[in-house]
Amino acid sequence: MSTVEKIAVFFSATGARKDALRAESRRERQPRTAGIPLMSDTRWGSRANTLSAFVEKFTAIHSVLETMEAEVTTTSGKASTLRHNIGTFETIITAVIAKKVLGYMLPLTKQLQSTNSDIITAYEEARNVRQVIANQRNEQRFSPYHITGELDERFSESNEPALLAAYLVPKSLKKLSEEREERMRRIAPPQSYGEQRTQQGDSKKRRPAILTPKWS
Repeated sequence: MSTVEKIAVFFSATGARKDALRAESRRERQPRTAGIPLMSDTRWGSRANTLSAFVEKFTAIHSVLETMEAEVTTTSGKASTLRHNIGTFETIITAVIAKKVLGYMLPLTKQLQSTNSDIITAYEEARNVRQVIANQRNEQRFSPYHITGELDERFSESNEPALLAAYLVPKSLKKLSEEREERMRRIAPPQSYGEQRTQQGDSKKRRPAILTPKWS
């Protein structure tokens, strides 16, 4: 991942490098996206966008770096190092797998960043994404254990009652559908404390009177 990030920084540093990559991408009839976007720690979807651009423009990136390496300039050494790094099996296979996995997660990350995101809808989407990635792992034999582990930890099934309880906040009551209300009933304790007190009060009212003997 660090190599891909270095490539994004390298081609974003100057307009000449951006133009060279754009021209080579056009010559090879690759996607006409604006270079390689930088990764961001605050924009969750940025990694998926960076990896996607890197994989799609890989041959153009390699060609431009090869040309820069052959030229006698101050960037020749850096271009040579980057070209060598992106050509390793580890970099290529990691980038392809990470692009695939993060592509599944991109809609979820956008939903979680939305200002009007619905917590249960996001939770259900996270559980679905986790299952899709797990199925891909089994079928294609790649192992994104850290991704599925993070999703299991952050969107555990044991958290569903607490997430549903968020709909009881007054401003969120309008989002409480009949289906979600039924789910709350299924996972809630059989009797709440208030219901128990009410039933206890009713039973006291129905308690038969104690007959006291009349002594003559």
